Amino acid sequence: MIKKSNKLPMEVILVATGDQALAVGSFQTAGNSVNIANGALGVMSYDPNSAVQPIGDYLLAGDDSNEVQAIRIVQGTPASANTLNADIWEVGDKSHIETGTIRKNQIKSVAVKKYVPGTLGAAAVTAFPTPANDVEYLMYLKLDSTRLDKEYSTMNDAITYGSSPAINYTTAGITNSLDYVLSNVLFDLNSQSRAVTNNGLRGKQDYVVFGVKVGGGAGQVIGTVTPTTVLTFQTINGVAQTITSSVPMVSALARLVQDNAALTATSTIENVNLSTAGAAAKIDALIIVGLPSRTAAVYDNVSQTYTKVIPNPAKGFNTGVDPTVTIANPVEPQNTGAKWVIEDDNRARLSTHTMQAQPHGDWFALGKSYVNPAKNYTSYIIEYFDTEYTLTNPIVTSPKKATLLFPAEILSSFTVNVNNVITRIAASNTPVPVSTSNDAGTGTASAVTVASVEAILSAWLEHARTTGTNFQVLGDAVAGGTYLS
Repeated sequence: MIKKSNKLPMEVILVATGDQALAVGSFQTAGNSVNIANGALGVMSYDPNSAVQPIGDYLLAGDDSNEVQAIRIVQGTPASANTLNADIWEVGDKSHIETGTIRKNQIKSVAVKKYVPGTLGAAAVTAFPTPANDVEYLMYLKLDSTRLDKEYSTMNDAITYGSSPAINYTTAGITNSLDYVLSNVLFDLNSQSRAVTNNGLRGKQDYVVFGVKVGGGAGQVIGTVTPTTVLTFQTINGVAQTITSSVPMVSALARLVQDNAALTATSTIENVNLSTAGAAAKIDALIIVGLPSRTAAVYDNVSQTYTKVIPNPAKGFNTGVDPTVTIANPVEPQNTGAKWVIEDDNRARLSTHTMQAQPHGDWFALGKSYVNPAKNYTSYIIEYFDTEYTLTNPIVTSPKKATLLFPAEILSSFTVNVNNVITRIAASNTPVPVSTSNDAGTGTASAVTVASVEAILSAWLEHARTTGTNFQVLGDAVAGGTYLS
């Protein structure tokens, strides 16, 4: 029986480091230590009636949920090797971190989700009409993000624009009117971009505009752009404006090439110089890329950072056939260390350490966090519950959540560039392949931790699912198959 409740689950976050097998043996030792290495995990029996693994002993491969009907998952800390170093105030390192008691028939779901690098918001505008004499050309650009909603409210929009003046191209001696118009629009829009510096002044808007030669020119071939490619996209008063690409930018460019019929992998990003605008057919399309919002310097608890860009060609651009606008929606990265730090700060760490975060309205401490904001993770989340008994029936009273974080990295076997990402998108795969890693920073898949977790924890949970309550298996986990990979 489920008791109606608005309770949030009590959550504990455990963070695995290195490529370590789950602990074996007994948790307790004879000395000033506990039997678990720093950053290692262990699945400990909490079943007083088990004849296989008594309370305090770690489960081994083959131990099922009938043999051990209740477990706790523990994580080692730097103080595990010497419990005398554990902080008695529970602000620093404890001797270990542990979940609540997970019982066989009290599991609601298991969800596993790999790290997703994300995709920047972007837009391509192609198939422009040939500009006419004495007509002004205008392009509005709407910016949309969670942070802008906070600044402008949901009732107002953040809109900027770029324009090209009405002139007679023949009289002005302009060879290519489209290049002239797009160069001016680009210059206007980029004057407000934080990626561009003009005479020592920098804009503040979270986007950048690239001039593109659809058929390919002398610039950077889009298909060969990698996360480390330095894109030279504009020159102002002899100063080259550059921006370094990233994995999310590569994914955004690949998405645009895949969805826009005019763009190809051989299209090029050109270096636009307003002083030579219209002198040749240098650019004939625009790509706008939303840049991640800058976070606050001291404290920032907004996890969303990506910006959606929505261009709207106006005035002269709409006098005939409208240009083609292709929008790639931003996909926020998932399971980054930075976002798990926010989650840990909000609630989880108070369940692990002291609850005296704000005694009498004053700030105290949040406790020690083991989440590394510079890393990315595979999350392994077990939702379960505790019960209380009435005269007739047990009722669910306390929802709980155990979150296990394992290091995750982009596989080194995959070369991240626009061409390769296009191939994966066309095959309906994730843009960039990611795996739970050995935590070495080399993009190497785990050879030890994953196998150990699957053999002990996942096997125990799967046995509980098939012989007890048939709980949900979600995300990248497969019921009856692999949970963690």
